[in-house]
Amino acid sequence: MRGWDELQQWIKQQQELITLQRLLTPAATEWQLRQKPRSYLWYANPRLALLEQVLRSKTNNWLNQLESDFVQHSVNRRKQIVLTRWSLTGLAFMILLSTLLVIWHQLQRTWMQAYAARAENLLQVDPVAGMMLSIRTTGQNRANPFLGVLSPVQASLLNAMQLARESNHLQQTYTQGSASAVAIHPNGQIMASAGNTGQIYLWNLEGEWQGTWQGNGTLITSLDFSPDGSLLIGSGRGDGQPPVVQVWDRSGNLIQFAQAAAPLTAVAFNLDGSQFVTGYADGRIQRWDGQGNLVGNPLPPPASPITALALSLDGQIASGDDLGKIQLWDSQGQPISPPLQSQSAAERSPAIRSLSFSPDGQHLLSNSVSGAVFLWSRRPDAGWEGLPLGATQVSTIFSPVSHAVFRPDRSTLDRSTPDRSTIVSGGEDGTVRLWTLAGQPIGEPMLANNDQIRSVAVSPDQQTIVSGSEDGSIRLWSLRDDNIIRILSFQDALPQTLKSPIGKTALSRDGRMAAIGDADGMVYLWDTQGKLIGQPFRVSEQEVSILHFSETGNELIAGDSSSVRLWDRQGNPVSQPIRHAATLLSEATLSPDGERIISGDFNGNLALWDRQGNLITDSGNPALAERPQETVSSIAFNAQGKVAIGGTVLGRPTGSLCLLDLRATQPTLSLDTCHREASSVVAFSPDGETVAIGGTNGSIRLLNTRTQEWSPPFRGHQQPVTAIAFSPTGDGLTSGSRDGTIRFSNLQGEPIGQPLPSPPDVTGAVTSIAFSEDGRTLTVGNADRKVWLWQSNWRSWLQTACNRLRYHPVMRNPQTEINLGASQTCRSEVFSLPDRPPEPTP
Repeated sequence: MRGWDELQQWIKQQQELITLQRLLTPAATEWQLRQKPRSYLWYANPRLALLEQVLRSKTNNWLNQLESDFVQHSVNRRKQIVLTRWSLTGLAFMILLSTLLVIWHQLQRTWMQAYAARAENLLQVDPVAGMMLSIRTTGQNRANPFLGVLSPVQASLLNAMQLARESNHLQQTYTQGSASAVAIHPNGQIMASAGNTGQIYLWNLEGEWQGTWQGNGTLITSLDFSPDGSLLIGSGRGDGQPPVVQVWDRSGNLIQFAQAAAPLTAVAFNLDGSQFVTGYADGRIQRWDGQGNLVGNPLPPPASPITALALSLDGQIASGDDLGKIQLWDSQGQPISPPLQSQSAAERSPAIRSLSFSPDGQHLLSNSVSGAVFLWSRRPDAGWEGLPLGATQVSTIFSPVSHAVFRPDRSTLDRSTPDRSTIVSGGEDGTVRLWTLAGQPIGEPMLANNDQIRSVAVSPDQQTIVSGSEDGSIRLWSLRDDNIIRILSFQDALPQTLKSPIGKTALSRDGRMAAIGDADGMVYLWDTQGKLIGQPFRVSEQEVSILHFSETGNELIAGDSSSVRLWDRQGNPVSQPIRHAATLLSEATLSPDGERIISGDFNGNLALWDRQGNLITDSGNPALAERPQETVSSIAFNAQGKVAIGGTVLGRPTGSLCLLDLRATQPTLSLDTCHREASSVVAFSPDGETVAIGGTNGSIRLLNTRTQEWSPPFRGHQQPVTAIAFSPTGDGLTSGSRDGTIRFSNLQGEPIGQPLPSPPDVTGAVTSIAFSEDGRTLTVGNADRKVWLWQSNWRSWLQTACNRLRYHPVMRNPQTEINLGASQTCRSEVFSLPDRPPEPTP
């Protein structure tokens, strides 16, 4: 009886197996009869799991061969279906995930572009806020490594670096009213400001208050340190009263500067502190040496009180009075010509507020109380003529100028070299502006949020402007050449006897050397600090018209249109002269391996030479006969032996681009393909697959040399493209034009920022472009005897933007989400802010 349950269970199992076998056998037989189609298998039958156990059993496998095959195929079929379903599910999941990622990246891209556009708009009304948003947007863009730094983001950062010059913002919390006067100590580390109370407030340039000096309570409208920094001179006036001068020593003690019967109303030092002059309410002027000893007799007094003085290095004196008249005096104290009148005496407040000479003494800047600024220039007949600042800008209306000073170029304090000083002005419209000595505005005005500027001062290194405003705020503006790192004027460094017009400028591949060829056939090599490398050497008796560095920079192709040679950097010829028999040479270039030279002429003929100047092949080669007979304007190599030949037809917007193969195993040229595309200049990308073509119409196109596909034209330059280069990473393009501008773009032709104009006093076409090895610096050769250097990628722009605002309150104490994000970006990408900057000693 105890085994009865087990017997019943066994009978039940056997009946199930018998039933299963009765179903399986006909199914397997039919599968076999129908040639074993997959559709007759039991991959979805619920009994398949039991049959699989029977098939795997070593003791209870009752299946015959046909049934075993049927079960095995059914199991395999089931596995395939399960795997397929899982694969489809996974694929669907991956498609969904990819779609979400694409949508997410597109949203990120849209957000970044929107933030960049907002930053661009902010730059026009609040430059600091615009720069902070640009910095934060760059940081957000960097957080998504799949996007790369987008062109609009780079553009906003570049424009911010160029437009937002404010580097610090101080609020005179220790004073009442406006910051009516500011000055910077000659040590460049301390500045002084004054307001309505007549007190002096000292600050370091990081914005920290250093102390207060007491005055006599008179409103101070002008401040200046003596050249040695031992004295601080402040002048001001009460209602209806002549100016009164106050003088403090280096300890802040108010001292008596000079004994006189009438109040002291003006003081002026020359640039080196060797002389100074004093003016008085009775109109007298006295001269002093640097030790405080009187020189000569007082100058004859004019009819009204002296209100301003200026003293040039050569002893010339300019005095201004209450009636707006300016008198010039020579070094002996004799008047020069009749007084100059800057405006009608009937106008409001004609009194002269300030006067200053340019370092070379050829220009005089006058500023009246009414806000008129005149730039006076010495004429050849020793007379003077004046023009209101900005008067040549007919289409622009400038508000009254509260204060204007020279930003002197102290490297040119004599008259043998051109004076590169500029003018700094602060206006009632809340802007600080720069001007050339010709009265032309330089760049965009620096905006102080509509605060009326009352005073401006320039630091001794000429790199910082301080402005004081009506609302009591003090701003520091960076003039450091962040976008123009350095301008090298090689013409000024040439010996006086060899200052002939420059014929050609070339740059080494890494941008560290410049070669200058002149009209006398001489070549000069320079480093990017403006130092001459070795001795000049002669390559021709005519103007140097062909000049290129080798890939390594150790050799040069140089010569004129009659012949060229390969030279080493010491001026020793490496090759014999290379000439074309019938026509003048237009171009010649050395191959990257330095073993072969390609030359072209004005008739479109090409020739291949070895490095010794022996002819290998020329256009008599049938392979080259199909090339259009056009002037060879440019030649470029890539590392794979491909040669791009740019051709133009002189005087016409037509030409061609031809690609040739320079075979390594067989040193000859073979024509690959030609395209009808006028090519004034050509360049290969770093990977050698893309060639950029600068056109005579100012456009740029890219050609994929593998697929022969062209990009749409990149437009922007107004005149022919004269120089072009890829960035070292190959993801960007920089071009220069005959119009003197530089443009950055990505490989889709999207511009990055606004065109970079030529620096002040630099004219002429861009002749050559070279990147530094890290891609951060762009060296530009110019037809005007200049080489200039720019920061050239977003990393250097970000570094500049962060460093400029390093001690600004928005960076040191961020109060908004945007400022906090920008501060975090700068801390992670550029610097770690110290808790407190070092405090300089006055």
